[in-house]
Amino acid sequence: MSWINLGKRLDAAIDAKLRRLCGVLNNQVQIVRLSGDSAPVITGRCGGYFTKSGVRINNPSAYSRKGFSNMFYRSDSRVITVGAGFWVE
Repeated sequence: MSWINLGKRLDAAIDAKLRRLCGVLNNQVQIVRLSGDSAPVITGRCGGYFTKSGVRINNPSAYSRKGFSNMFYRSDSRVITVGAGFWVE
């Protein structure tokens, strides 16, 4: 194993712990590190299937029949901003 691969594995483990700390289960949520040691802050909106009025649809396959065109997909725009000196145990 090279040092580069080891570093990537350690960074991925720290990112996973940080996501769990913030209550985010999605791997696609980006992590931005800034200078300092500030605590993590989540910004943006959660993605998924929604009605045109903005109500979340938990089971989109139930709306898949012909005539149910009230559904659209919104991508996840959440970002975790954290200080580079913030320590995750």
